[in-house]
Amino acid sequence: MDVPVLRLGADDLTCVLGEIDPVEFRTAGAVAPVTGDDRLRSADELVDTGGIPAGDELVLIEDPYTTGWCIVPRLSLCLCGVVRSVSVAARLLLASGETTVALLASHDVASFYLVMLARHLPGVGQISVSSGDGQELEPFGPRMLELVHRAGITLSVDVTVDEAVHGANLLITTGPGHEDLADTHPPRGSLLVNVTGVDLPDDVVDRVDQIYVDDLGLLERNRHRRFVDVHLRKRTDGRLVALRQPEGWHHQRDTWHRLGCVEADLGQLISGRHPGRTHLDDLLLFEVLGVQELDVALAARIHRIAREHGLGDWIRLPKKNHDGLSEISAGE
Repeated sequence: MDVPVLRLGADDLTCVLGEIDPVEFRTAGAVAPVTGDDRLRSADELVDTGGIPAGDELVLIEDPYTTGWCIVPRLSLCLCGVVRSVSVAARLLLASGETTVALLASHDVASFYLVMLARHLPGVGQISVSSGDGQELEPFGPRMLELVHRAGITLSVDVTVDEAVHGANLLITTGPGHEDLADTHPPRGSLLVNVTGVDLPDDVVDRVDQIYVDDLGLLERNRHRRFVDVHLRKRTDGRLVALRQPEGWHHQRDTWHRLGCVEADLGQLISGRHPGRTHLDDLLLFEVLGVQELDVALAARIHRIAREHGLGDWIRLPKKNHDGLSEISAGE
């Protein structure tokens, strides 16, 4: 007997993202991502991969709440989790007032961020999108433009890195062009978000007052990152780490420069165990360490919302193949 499975593509996932309030979801208990990599096997050989970006492996997810199954592109699912974390961080760490966003991303990645920013980050007045590598971005479709317009956001596309960053108090860099940030000077009170998986230029990090991460449990696995190594060495031997002070630095309070420590993660911010931003003029950095983490609780939520909205395509997997697959299960 065949098994019905809902196949979702990247466009389906962007539609669903707009229906999930990121803070509400994490507050409900789904704080840490579940990787399940040791139980993962590609589903590529089981289904037609038409419409799935090249190189984006498919994963099979079991949703215990509906006893249903869905197949999603792995990279797109990881991106959903990352975008959700970024949205939560922005809600909790941005200073009050209108938000101007600089987004360094490719067209496909930017689509995920635009949905979340337009639907779930109040106060956004302008978003400037730069490919970062000088490549011309594809035009965004009518649905995306309408979503941004309804949110009262002015959207600028295909600007340079300098043009995008100028005046922005929320800067999100996803990879391309991040090396060009060394010569930029975000305004005091800004929030920098690094989703590249690699270190920002030292000149940028050394201007930061506080560093936050998505999950402190991922620090050890990211010891190759400069700020993580500084933090872990500080915690191990208690030494104060001397970082270069930018010229003209006059803050006399405890900062990243003096302490060399990561402040907190999203779980601590959401629970109130850490107050987050304490000075309006602080320059904060939010580092996403779980760029490649699969959050299967989020996948199960996406599956249910997609079914409710009639998204995706129903396919059938032969039961013998289905039974032999070591799938990821969201668990109870």
